[in-house]
Amino acid sequence: MTRRPQSRGRCMFCHSELSKAGMTKHLDACPQRQQAIQAAEASDRPSETLWRLRVQDAYLKDFWLDLEMRGSATLTKLDEYLRAIWLECCSRLSEFTIGGWGRVKVAKARKADQVFEPEPELVNSPRLGMCG
Repeated sequence: MTRRPQSRGRCMFCHSELSKAGMTKHLDACPQRQQAIQAAEASDRPSETLWRLRVQDAYLKDFWLDLEMRGSATLTKLDEYLRAIWLECCSRLSEFTIGGWGRVKVAKARKADQVFEPEPELVNSPRLGMCG
């Protein structure tokens, strides 16, 4: 049986091209990302949680994006970011849910720190769905 080629993405810190499976491990070790983190920690800004999210199409798993989001940022900001760089349906209202479509709705005014919970692996993290 022929294996399907893995989808690939580019690290915005070092511009390396990696498979979807390799991106999480790479981000943990990327020297340029580590430098950015150290610079942020050395700044005068107050520290806060930084959430790493994997966003992917519910049906076409080859379409994915790993991103980081401040804990103080609202889901409205996440929605605006995704619409600006990825999603084409700009005129429809979007909705966030926990547990999949039609489940518990989450207000877009909620902050990431209020919605997300730490998980050891992205694959097993609770799903935050977006319908738009």
